[in-house]
Amino acid sequence: ILHDPKVLILDEPVSGLDPNQIVGIRNLIKELGKEKMVIMSSHILQEIAATVDRIVIINQGEIVANGTSQELMSSLRGQTQLTLEVKYASDETLGNIGSQVQGIELIKTEATEGQHVLSIEYERGSDPREEIFNYAKSSGWTILEMSQTAVLLEDVFRTLTVEGGDSA
Repeated sequence: ILHDPKVLILDEPVSGLDPNQIVGIRNLIKELGKEKMVIMSSHILQEIAATVDRIVIINQGEIVANGTSQELMSSLRGQTQLTLEVKYASDETLGNIGSQVQGIELIKTEATEGQHVLSIEYERGSDPREEIFNYAKSSGWTILEMSQTAVLLEDVFRTLTVEGGDSA
């Protein structure tokens, strides 16, 4: 930084720092990135997503992904998972949700103290939450919680680098 380089290469810049120092370094990197190219290497993918504008994932010497964190996370194709916690659901209506709500698959149901937790999968890009809500309402269920499992940068990294049994 003293010689005012045009490109900065940082390897694990927040390793060993406390949370306050991490925020300070993250802000410094963002500020430097306004005027210089900053190349940052880290195994802490959460930190990468919070710090940089663009991410390049390299596996076995080849670039396997290049884009913003949002672009990389939305490119992960396949199933998305939703967790639904309900009360007053009968076994019959629980068993029918997969056939009554188009495009979903009930993959797991857990019952505890009169409540049920359902794990539901659906194709990425679709959003069955409103249809699930309407089915639950018409079946007399009380929805306690409905949440989508977020796609994380770690999911993208693992999907792109685990192929062949090796990790980057």
